[in-house]
Amino acid sequence: MKSFRVAVSSSAMAALALQAASGVQAALAVAGRGKPRLRVLIFAMLGYALCAIGTTFAPNIWVFAAFLVPQGFCAI
Repeated sequence: MKSFRVAVSSSAMAALALQAASGVQAALAVAGRGKPRLRVLIFAMLGYALCAIGTTFAPNIWVFAAFLVPQGFCAI
C-alpha cells in the first residue's frame, strides 16, 4: 500500500477538514433553493463517484486533497 509520507493523523485531519468545509458550502448553496431536481441529484451523484475514484488513485496528498473539495460539495 502506497502512503503519502505524512503522519496518518495529519493527513486524516486535513482530509476531514476539507471535506467538511466543502460539505458545509454545499449545504448552504442548496439551502437557498427549493426541492432539488432529479438532474441535479444525478449530476451530484456522478460528481461524487468520480471524485471518490480520483481520491482512490491519488498519487500524493495534494491531489488527494484537491479531489476532496468537489467531493464534499457533491455530497448534497
